[in-house]
Amino acid sequence: MTFVNVPWEELDRGINAEGIYRIPGNKQQVEILQVKLQEDPNVDIRSLDIQVNTVATVLKSFFKDTEPLIPPNLQEELLEAAEKYVENREAGKEPEIPEKSTRLLGIRGVLRKISPVNYEVLKYFITHLNELSQHKDKHSMDSRNLALCLWPTILRMDFSSYDKMAQSTKIPGEVIQTLIDQCGFFFHGEPEC
Repeated sequence: MTFVNVPWEELDRGINAEGIYRIPGNKQQVEILQVKLQEDPNVDIRSLDIQVNTVATVLKSFFKDTEPLIPPNLQEELLEAAEKYVENREAGKEPEIPEKSTRLLGIRGVLRKISPVNYEVLKYFITHLNELSQHKDKHSMDSRNLALCLWPTILRMDFSSYDKMAQSTKIPGEVIQTLIDQCGFFFHGEPEC
């Protein structure tokens, strides 16, 4: 499977499916779909009668088997650009507009350093997640829940110790949540929200 034939339409059809990225697909169906996509990248997934959670699991597997969308050499820079914005949001206060704008511009600047292919894949995926988060009343997956489920798939950070991992996992989730919430600003030229 390549980005070109990721079954985005099938995922978009499942926009109201409960736990689309949280509840894994049936292992047997995942294996069948992976084989079918390798045999024919344009296979009609609807004809296979496969649940959308299975398609989501295959997509997550695809991302785990390729280089991270945000390369390791840019992840630290991205986390630093986001950290202050995240700290203020967690304290229950919205950052002052200039500070918020500066941080969001910093994040966007890092995103623009990503290779064009990875940027387009990330843009498409985050846009999909943003759309999904708009239907949270149907499946209980708001941007925070989606970010918690998917930041390890998107960033795939390498932690040298358990302690470092425990201290460092909050910010990556917040970064992905910010990407989802501010999708229009980061990827579509819209003003920040």
